[in-house]
Amino acid sequence: RGQIRDCLKEIRQVIFDMRPMSLDDLGLAPALSQLVSKLHERDILDAQISVSGNEPKLSKYVEVGLFRIVQEALNNVHRHSGVREAKVRVLFNDSAVSILVTDAGKGFDPDSLEQKIADEETEDIEPESDDEMHTEPHYGLLGMKERARLIGAEISVVSAPNKGTRVHIRLPLRPQAGKKGASSDKSAK
Repeated sequence: RGQIRDCLKEIRQVIFDMRPMSLDDLGLAPALSQLVSKLHERDILDAQISVSGNEPKLSKYVEVGLFRIVQEALNNVHRHSGVREAKVRVLFNDSAVSILVTDAGKGFDPDSLEQKIADEETEDIEPESDDEMHTEPHYGLLGMKERARLIGAEISVVSAPNKGTRVHIRLPLRPQAGKKGASSDKSAK
């Protein structure tokens, strides 16, 4: 019975990792709170979450994108920061959803990482050795930026050696004035 309970617990965790049901049932903020709780329960990371404002109705793919970006940011804290604590601040207002994930860990130099990524994009597709495939530390950052781009969010990563890291995601909720005017011009033609 104990083994069956353990197996069921692991299966539930795999299902949650694939797509948290709370995202569909309750929304982004409760799903992020559940993520933080699960990381604490599994003794992976002690994160604090605070939520301000009223959560707007977001498209499902946007909710999933924001959730996955925060999940990866917290995974990066766990894997790379050298600390076990993080803070997640979520702010909902009329113009945007803003999420800030911070840690006081060892940080890194974003400029040198960006340069390393750019250098690798210009290299041959085939790695020179099998070891190169397993030592790339930046795919999580690339994935966060790509997800943000796909959902129309802005993401900034601010870090410095021994100064911690701040990941800020901002999703505008209203079209910009320039875009609104451009769409009215098209319909007037």
